[in-house]
Amino acid sequence: MGELGVRLRALVGGLPVGLERLGRAAVGSPASWSWLPPAVPWLVAAGAALGGGAIALSVAEIARDYPTMATVGAALLGGGVLLGLAAVPRRSRSLGLAVRAVILAVGAAAGGVAGTFFSEAITDAPLVAGVVAGLMIGLVVLVWRLQIARSAQVAATTIGFVPAVAWSLIILAAVPALQAGSEIIIARTTVSAFVQRQVGFSSPVIDIRGLALLQPLRAEPPFDPELGPLPGSYHWLAIRDELTDTGMGLVRTSVDPQSLQRREIVGRVRDDIDTEAALAALAARGIELPDGAASVALQALAPDDASSAGNVTEIDSVGDLAGVTPGTLVRLTLDLPGDAVAACVLSDGCQARRLALGIGPWLHLARDPADDQPGMVQLAYPPSVAPVHVFGRQERDPGAVARLLDGPQVRLMLGWAQVLRGAVVDHDPELPVDRLWIGPLLFVVFALLLLAGRGIGYPIFRPRPLAPPRWVP
Repeated sequence: MGELGVRLRALVGGLPVGLERLGRAAVGSPASWSWLPPAVPWLVAAGAALGGGAIALSVAEIARDYPTMATVGAALLGGGVLLGLAAVPRRSRSLGLAVRAVILAVGAAAGGVAGTFFSEAITDAPLVAGVVAGLMIGLVVLVWRLQIARSAQVAATTIGFVPAVAWSLIILAAVPALQAGSEIIIARTTVSAFVQRQVGFSSPVIDIRGLALLQPLRAEPPFDPELGPLPGSYHWLAIRDELTDTGMGLVRTSVDPQSLQRREIVGRVRDDIDTEAALAALAARGIELPDGAASVALQALAPDDASSAGNVTEIDSVGDLAGVTPGTLVRLTLDLPGDAVAACVLSDGCQARRLALGIGPWLHLARDPADDQPGMVQLAYPPSVAPVHVFGRQERDPGAVARLLDGPQVRLMLGWAQVLRGAVVDHDPELPVDRLWIGPLLFVVFALLLLAGRGIGYPIFRPRPLAPPRWVP
């Protein structure tokens, strides 16, 4: 082992000893430890109850989206509690591995059955479930620690200060990891797969893209069993994959559909689109035109192509397009208020059926959000729809869906479309969550260093001569 390896081994081995001495120095000299023996079981049990309850609370919150976690968490709790109670009597220390495995299996089976039976109660009251689990864990640890020797010196040496710190760090890292684990298990799907129920309720959190109708449809607020109707204003978004699809799904969101008019456009600059003819066609339909429309236009890329496009130039305003070479890919934010004309109108080559379905391309009159300067953008869809990207949870709300779809205006607007009634997507704007993992990673690394240091042991330093002895005649 090289010099660096020896130094690292000495550092890791001395880390837990230094930490333990620091803890004892904070408590005081052994003569002042008379309070410690009766307090040790209660302190350790309280710490175990707090850590176990925090993890149980996270599992119960995850079970809201993944009900199987209630069964798994209760099985782990039941097996651990029964095994811990079996280890309390001193005579049980002679039990073999097979007996302990049977005890663990029985406890896990009983806990799993209880978790399945009370799964709805666990998800409805996760805080109560966390408190109950914490009390059970704390009770087992308390009964076990009451067998510690009564003398102050022995009690002080059996505290296990370093393992307690290591386990506390692991628990602090595990709680956010469990919470984040429920948020990253997101099933990516399409509107067609959602409508045809190829993605069932076994995948509660989904990532879905589609074209949404911009017609505002008021929605009833989601109902929470504990809080009642959630506050705020909600709208329905009727979405589908393509303009020609007859199957549509419903998304309930707190986002105003009018906010979808502002979009980030990634497109190619084109100077061969007759913007003057497009403006004249818009004026012929009674649309008030602004002054100074740009002479160049953008041909927007499809969302998938835009996300993977390279060599994209950032543009701050529509006015900067005049100095950009045609064919260049640019990115800028625009407002699309709904003024558009089909591109086929300019050449008088429209097909009635395609135009009725809204099949493009369409020339949209866009505006710069900063100075309201107009510009022309070619999109593949009409102004009545907008692309949306939604993260949300699949829910059942047949009453609210029926009250929406049974209205005469909605039936007239949707036409021949078949709207899914058995499931809706409740949009969650907070998903996905970007988390900072530096803290949990440091906790885990420090805990592993402490456990590794206990295995290595405290380093023994031996003197070494600075130079080999010289022979003197």
